[in-house]
Amino acid sequence: MYRTFSLIAVAAIFTSFLVPANAQAPNFSGTWAFNEAESRLDPEAGLGTLGALGTPERLHISHADNGDLIIQSEWNTSEARLYRPGTNTIIPVGPDDRMKVRAYWNGLTLVAEGSRPRASGGSIILGIRRAISMTADGGSLTIQATTTSTRGDATSTMVYSRLDHLGPCEQWSEPCQER
Repeated sequence: MYRTFSLIAVAAIFTSFLVPANAQAPNFSGTWAFNEAESRLDPEAGLGTLGALGTPERLHISHADNGDLIIQSEWNTSEARLYRPGTNTIIPVGPDDRMKVRAYWNGLTLVAEGSRPRASGGSIILGIRRAISMTADGGSLTIQATTTSTRGDATSTMVYSRLDHLGPCEQWSEPCQER
């Protein structure tokens, strides 16, 4: 009985460090517009195939109550990213390349990291680190993307502003149509 209680107590303490309580964790949900003036881009580091034409101008983020974070751009050709704190997921890191990453909370920043000894899928990527954070007022989202390749490390800092109104659907990347 004492041994079982001890194991449960140790497991509870350990898992409390993996994911903060929902009341403490920021909710990244929303639509975000790229703020070029606040961002610093390195052509060797970014979000892979998330932007069909480079850094996505808009991101759509769903942040579920269970902690899962899904990031996608508004292009159908892009591939969404799923980050599940405390577990490994597979994300695209190039047109023909995938990598296993582990997501975890570092304070109020969601970090996803992955590495491997050799590149695959025709790419030169050996590792990635994505750190996603938000200002206290929830108006600005920052993604720091570091890519390790056979050429070394490169980091981009992409800043996005929350959109409260998406504008008329005729202006969207895939405009609305009568059904």
